[in-house]
Amino acid sequence: MSDTISRTVSLSHLNASQFKTLLGEYNNHIKYIENRLQLHIHQRKDSLVLSGELGQIEQAERVLMQLAEEAQSREHITPEELHILVQTSFARENDVD
Repeated sequence: MSDTISRTVSLSHLNASQFKTLLGEYNNHIKYIENRLQLHIHQRKDSLVLSGELGQIEQAERVLMQLAEEAQSREHITPEELHILVQTSFARENDVD
């Protein structure tokens, strides 16, 4: 059994509109990432606090950074596009192993 840890991901480089795009309508993007990667994400101002096992946190960090990059150039990210980002993170994780 692994220990639960927490890490903070700063998203201060995003403006309010971009941050909203990253979160998704009703925070649905964050909820999806939480469910898919089995960890907890809490918003604190312009940061997200990730709590879970190290592997899930590292994967969530990769997904959130990609999502932040997309949010800087687009006003809307669909659930399908988020799903692809998460699936890609699983593929990259398998490449590393």
